[in-house]
Amino acid sequence: DFMGIYEGKLLPELSIQYKDYAVWKNSQADILDQQKNYWTERFSRDVPVLNLPGDLALNHDNLTHGDLFHFDLSPEESQKIHLFINQQKGITLFSFLLASFQVLLSRLSNQEDIIVGSPVVNRSHADTEHIIGLFLNTLPFRNFPEHQKPFIQFLKEVQRESLEAFEHQEYQFEDLISELNLKRDLTRNPLFDVFFNLLNFENDLSFELDELKVQTITSELKPNAKFHLTLYAKESDDQILFTCLYKSGFFKRDTIKYIFEEFKKLIQQILNNADTAIGAYNIFSQNEIQLKTDRCSPQKPFTPIGTDQIHQSIVDRFKTIVHSFPQRTAIIDQNQKITYQELDVASNRIANTISQLNKSDHDGFAPRAALLFGHNIHMLEGLWGALKAAHAYVPMVADQPVERMADIMRDAQARVLLTQNEYMPLAKQIVESIEHPISIINIESIDKGIIADLKTDSINPNELAYILYTSGSTGKPKGVMQTHRNALYFWKVYTNALHIDHHDTLTMLSNYGHDAAVMSFFGTLLNGATGILYDIKNRGLDELNSVIDKHQITIYHSTPSVFRAFTSTLKEKASKSIRLVVMGGEATLPSDVESFKSLFSDECLMINGLGPTESTITIQNFISKDSVIGNNVPVGHPVDATDVFILDQNHKATDVFQEGMLVYESDFITPGYWNDPDKTNQAIVTGIFEQGKRYYLSGDLGRRLPDGNIEFLGRSDNQVKVRGFRIELGEIESQLAYHPQVQAAVVVAHQKNQDKQLVAYFVAQDHIDSHVLKNYLLQKLPDYMIPTLFIKMEELPLNRNGKVDRKALPKPEVDIQEFIAPQNEVEEQLVDIWSEVLQIPKEKISTNSNFFELGGHSLKAMNIIDKVHLEIGVKLPVRDFFKRQTVYELAELIAAVKLVHNPNIDGSNQIEITI
Repeated sequence: DFMGIYEGKLLPELSIQYKDYAVWKNSQADILDQQKNYWTERFSRDVPVLNLPGDLALNHDNLTHGDLFHFDLSPEESQKIHLFINQQKGITLFSFLLASFQVLLSRLSNQEDIIVGSPVVNRSHADTEHIIGLFLNTLPFRNFPEHQKPFIQFLKEVQRESLEAFEHQEYQFEDLISELNLKRDLTRNPLFDVFFNLLNFENDLSFELDELKVQTITSELKPNAKFHLTLYAKESDDQILFTCLYKSGFFKRDTIKYIFEEFKKLIQQILNNADTAIGAYNIFSQNEIQLKTDRCSPQKPFTPIGTDQIHQSIVDRFKTIVHSFPQRTAIIDQNQKITYQELDVASNRIANTISQLNKSDHDGFAPRAALLFGHNIHMLEGLWGALKAAHAYVPMVADQPVERMADIMRDAQARVLLTQNEYMPLAKQIVESIEHPISIINIESIDKGIIADLKTDSINPNELAYILYTSGSTGKPKGVMQTHRNALYFWKVYTNALHIDHHDTLTMLSNYGHDAAVMSFFGTLLNGATGILYDIKNRGLDELNSVIDKHQITIYHSTPSVFRAFTSTLKEKASKSIRLVVMGGEATLPSDVESFKSLFSDECLMINGLGPTESTITIQNFISKDSVIGNNVPVGHPVDATDVFILDQNHKATDVFQEGMLVYESDFITPGYWNDPDKTNQAIVTGIFEQGKRYYLSGDLGRRLPDGNIEFLGRSDNQVKVRGFRIELGEIESQLAYHPQVQAAVVVAHQKNQDKQLVAYFVAQDHIDSHVLKNYLLQKLPDYMIPTLFIKMEELPLNRNGKVDRKALPKPEVDIQEFIAPQNEVEEQLVDIWSEVLQIPKEKISTNSNFFELGGHSLKAMNIIDKVHLEIGVKLPVRDFFKRQTVYELAELIAAVKLVHNPNIDGSNQIEITI
């Protein structure tokens, strides 16, 4: 038509005009009602929210940023598709590609209720074909690719549902959205986040008219992306070509590339066998992921520890180090320091003292020696003394209840309790309540005349080295056993990964009842390095950086919670002597990585590790200043001689991106739980994949990424659902911790009648209004992830292992669902406006009620904005309305703007504001 008009040709006369079409359309009320019933019935069940595995967090700044990824099917593959659909009765290319795409999304998200939007020309009346005008509509295709269903059955369902949808295409998509009254989220589109469009025209529209030449050019500008994923398909010559428009603020390009490489594999497998169950197609397989093999610090030359070194006892390895570095400083605490030779002599005397005691009947395990010390040199003298006496040490922290420590000694059947002067009264109090005889040894009182040469026999590497007690689900602590051989394996992995040698100086921050201390102690003292014992409880963290600088510490190791507390004390950058920051024991947050990048030297590396007490160290991830971190900080790849499987509830491997339980296979996991064979048999099983192999069912949740990295997703009890949305509390904590005034944060889901209410606890030096934090989070997170209450704390309670103790957080005392009446003129005006637009009585609108929960949607939001502009004189952008969805929040914003600009604003003095 355009070319004809340009050349002066007369176009054929139209039988109807657009206005005639509009009149005809309005006369079809009965048909539209029938179509409305079809669509509302189609979405009468709960509408699913598609959980795509994004890499990054969408926010105000990157919400519409997009990028394009192109791929295609070969001519042979394209021909196979046409042959396949020709063999099936009534199947179209659109239905085949849509069904294949929905299967991909189902496997990608592990969901079986998938909605994909697609455009329709909507020129169903023959006379509308040549009318210039917009007839376009959007159809939401909701299908159910259950994983046990054969693809061919699903394909036929998609074809049938597609035909029905096209028959009901006159009903407008916007009317459906209004009718469904869906929960709104600024980072998502209503009803679906994925779009599919099978194009039926050429992209190249080049042509010539006389002297006019028209050419198609490719723009270098990044496109805007309305949806998380939009897949365009078109046929060109003998090929099917695809273009994916994706939100680059949500997906990394490598992730998109991987996803659509799997899509091509899926199509190939479908063409080979369309009768296969949807869940059986081999896509997103963990087995095809390439794992890294260079899991070690590249910072300095290093000779790795050989496997032969683990076939001895811890004591044997220590003897070698003492012989090599007798005068080197082994340990420094606040009051003194000790060389390797002095530590050897002191621990020999303790071991010989233990050996002089009457030995109990052997129960098949090494006898147990309980330890009760402060965070000082005596602690390590006692630990090595117990090991040299062929005892398994059982550490107890003095700030535990006496009865708990007594329970530990009873359960371990310890016959010896090693302690120091300070804790002798406590040691006697513990022993008094225990039935079996126990010898208390105050190591500060040992006669210096006792022979300093070790008089015990060699120790079998398979003997117990220690038992660490952790909290148990039964209310009683449970003891995790480890052998000398296993402990030396952990030491070997830790040493080789960090390149630790006698030139290094390491922090020793964790108490000796925590498995992180095992790495710090053995990683230091079995390598001839120097350890700095720093007592956080008694000294605080203000002095730590000066201590690090004074002793030129090279390796910092702590839990992320301690790291956050430490970095918050820094008035300048951390000491340049630190070459490695080692994190473990709980989830590391993206904000921790940002702190690391900004506060430590450019040469420094961060190691994010994961290893339960049962295996101590299993996964490591090296993070440099150039590393790009998304929503979660990966814990990395399995260490040597350890396999990590991510399994579903049926012990089947999950797909890449899919959450599952981390299951560890190694020859070096714990022998089991002390005195608890039932617990051992529940947690450690054999033969899941290979007979004779032992597998530890950790209860940790994680997922594998396309690059082989594993993401730790917490425990199952740290994941909650609120209003149908799956929420990882750590994500909220991470974003809240990014606030410049927030030093630390934790979020808990409290049960309130039938609902869960998110409550945020935070530490900040100055007062911060909860609405400030809420509005800040609204810039980072969907509104359903915003806590209802914010409770300021002087400090977050930590347990003995340096982790946040969630059980010690105070319960919220405010009724978070109470009705709040308007408190000022602006709030009263807004309630009047809301009442009019929403058609709700004013007395039912609380100032903390959510606009969209009251039945509002984007069109009604526009009405509100217009009325606020007209009646109050402030023009609010729609984006701000989505961020401030209560009367209180809007009134606060309006009042602040009126105060800044003019306290006597009327309708003629209009202000447009943007946050």
